[in-house]
Amino acid sequence: MTCKKLLKGLLLVSILFLSLPLFASDWLYTVRPNEQALTIGNKYLVNPYRIDEILKYNQIEEPGKLTAGTVLKIPLNYLKFGPARVLVLSVQGDVAIISNNKRNPLTTLSSVQLGDKIITGKNSSTMIRFADKSELLLGSEAELIFDVLTQWGRTGMVDSRMRLMRGSVEGRVETLDGPGAHFEVHTPSAVATVRGTEFRVRVNKDNTEVTYNEVSEGKVQVENNVAPLLVPQGFGTVSEKGKKADEPIELLPAPNFTLAKDVYPAKPVALEWEANAEATGYRVEIFADKLFKNQIDSRLVEANKIALNDIATGKYALRVRSIDVNGLEGIDAKHYFELHGAPESPQNLSSKEQVLSGEVLEFEWGAPNSAEGYLLEISRDESFQAIVVSQEADNTKQVLKETFSPGKYFWRVSGTNEHGTGYPSQSKIISVELPVTPTISHVDDIEVGNSVAVYTSKVPFANSYQWQISKDKDFNKILISRTTNNPELLLEDLEQGTYFVRVAAEGPNNLERYSESQEFEVYEKGNGKNPFMLSSLLLILLAL
Repeated sequence: MTCKKLLKGLLLVSILFLSLPLFASDWLYTVRPNEQALTIGNKYLVNPYRIDEILKYNQIEEPGKLTAGTVLKIPLNYLKFGPARVLVLSVQGDVAIISNNKRNPLTTLSSVQLGDKIITGKNSSTMIRFADKSELLLGSEAELIFDVLTQWGRTGMVDSRMRLMRGSVEGRVETLDGPGAHFEVHTPSAVATVRGTEFRVRVNKDNTEVTYNEVSEGKVQVENNVAPLLVPQGFGTVSEKGKKADEPIELLPAPNFTLAKDVYPAKPVALEWEANAEATGYRVEIFADKLFKNQIDSRLVEANKIALNDIATGKYALRVRSIDVNGLEGIDAKHYFELHGAPESPQNLSSKEQVLSGEVLEFEWGAPNSAEGYLLEISRDESFQAIVVSQEADNTKQVLKETFSPGKYFWRVSGTNEHGTGYPSQSKIISVELPVTPTISHVDDIEVGNSVAVYTSKVPFANSYQWQISKDKDFNKILISRTTNNPELLLEDLEQGTYFVRVAAEGPNNLERYSESQEFEVYEKGNGKNPFMLSSLLLILLAL
């Protein structure tokens, strides 16, 4: 510390001695066994030889009569004092310190002194520790000025006073003991005086004359130029400059998580909690440590859920609290989780929605960042409890030649890398259908001894065609059963009579699906079905 800065600090403290009745208070000290008066003077007093005045003040006539257990009242202005040290425990994001009108980045090596100002940028924060081990977290887009940083020698008393001009602070303050121990946060509209507690102070973003004070443990006295107000644990208050602060309002309880995993293989990190009917929104804070010292994000959400897509692989702590109609933020719900580095879900899935049984299936999708491979899954149900295909893939396009029986299928894909398998994509539907049954063309009647070709329509993916000839329509008695590679059959050497023919395509999942039967006759020459004889008879009838 420079001499100029030390003199400035001493001057400010001297001014405080003269202007504040605080310094007329006494610090109480209990004498230890075998402790001499001069020893106490050397240890605690600015001028050790003024211990005689202290003894007279306590109506002790002779130093030798000082005994163990005696409680001495020592005025604060007799005590040693000096600038209190402030440590920077953590810095996240863009945080600056302005000292002697010079702006520099704040680091954990920075020296914070009286009159300095700390400014945090968006999504930035810093945690600082005072000489009495109290800690203060300065949130995003905040400005804090240090007005008093005094340590009363070896008494353990520390006087810390600061001004929050904008943004928010959260304090974890050690129990303060002694009249010289203070911890105060001043805002443009009020002063929060803390004595051993956990609290939050926040300046309204749109109106700096409005301050929110919330106490999660202990008590805080909130005072403005109108009236003081004691805020107990679990309550908060809203203060506006020139107006009496609202009576303490009970804070909304901590939300209960309904969806929160301990480990997330990949982004997004999705969390949900029970909605509070009295909440107008929720505050979500993310920390890079379980002690909640390194805040990396703070955001407001309207719904009772959040999906985090913009955090890196690592371990995190998260806090959620409800916000009431007054703007007060409630009790914290805490959750700890770990995010692994598996790929995000693939997008832009593409495939045919309808295919025929036996048709080659083609699948394609977009490549997410960091994916080294993929897992393709096909299931008979949307919940993927009945998986029929689980296949690893090296690229974003896969062709399956497996034959699928008719029905509806769901498919999805996940990215993989050295960190594991990520979340699967949204599923898509494929409907596998059978080809239509064959259709036999008209079969002419034939004369005994002649032959005729019977034709059927070609069926996709048919390997062969199974023909059946019967004399009854129900095909209870099969006369001929024949297989052809082509969709045609040559009939010959049939005896006289009525016949029925049908055909089935033999292919994937297509067995025994016969066409409608066709009827035809095989007749003897001269039985009235000879075309020549029929035409001659018709000419005779016309002549008559």
